[in-house]
Amino acid sequence: MTKHGIDFQEAVELFDGRPVFVSPSTYASEDRFETTGLFNGRFITVIWTIRAPKIRIISARSARNADRRKYRELHHG
Repeated sequence: MTKHGIDFQEAVELFDGRPVFVSPSTYASEDRFETTGLFNGRFITVIWTIRAPKIRIISARSARNADRRKYRELHHG
C-alpha cells in the first residue's frame, strides 16, 4: 500500500460508512472485491476479501479513471 502512497489507516477509513462503489475483482483462488471512494479529496481503491469473521485488506491504490467515473455516476459527485 505504501508503494502507492496510501497508508493502512487510510484504507481502513474507506469503510467508515462514506459513499463508496464496490465491485467484484477477478482472482482465481478466492472472492475479492474493489471498493472505491473519496478520502481527503482523493479517489482511492481498496482491494479486499472476507476471511471470516473479518475483512482482510490486500492492497490499496489510487483509483483508475473508470472507477472514478462509476463512482461519480452512482454518487453524483
